[in-house]
Amino acid sequence: MSRHQTFTKLVTDDKDFVGMVAYTIYKKEKLDWIEQFKITHGNEPSEAELKQFTLASDSALRIQQYREIAESRVNDFIDNAIFEELEGYKKRLRDDEIVKASKKGFIKGVGENVLAGIIGAGIVTLFQLGIWLYQVKDNPEFKKQATEQIQQTAN
Repeated sequence: MSRHQTFTKLVTDDKDFVGMVAYTIYKKEKLDWIEQFKITHGNEPSEAELKQFTLASDSALRIQQYREIAESRVNDFIDNAIFEELEGYKKRLRDDEIVKASKKGFIKGVGENVLAGIIGAGIVTLFQLGIWLYQVKDNPEFKKQATEQIQQTAN
């Protein structure tokens, strides 16, 4: 079992989440240091060399730094999670408002459709009347019949 007390210095109790994150930062730093040591020296660090790392890492100042880094990372994580949740909430709210705005009552929908039908029928009627008048204006038979009809009504 390890003789140093880094874990107990970083983690004060079972609910100390920041301390647990700080300990993972410490462990990552230790693993990186060991890896760099192997690259530099070509072998694993000895117990004495590991003890030097541990002594430097166990200082009150370094423990405080680990906790500050952990607090910052936990706060960043919480900020990002809250931001994502807020963005999702705003999107859901916007989508709900779009759906509400696009839904119409039955009577309003029927009224709009009836009005659109009347307007459409009026446009078609005017179009047909225009075509009929265009065809009739040059028809001599129509002019003759119209003149006779007018004279009969006048007499």
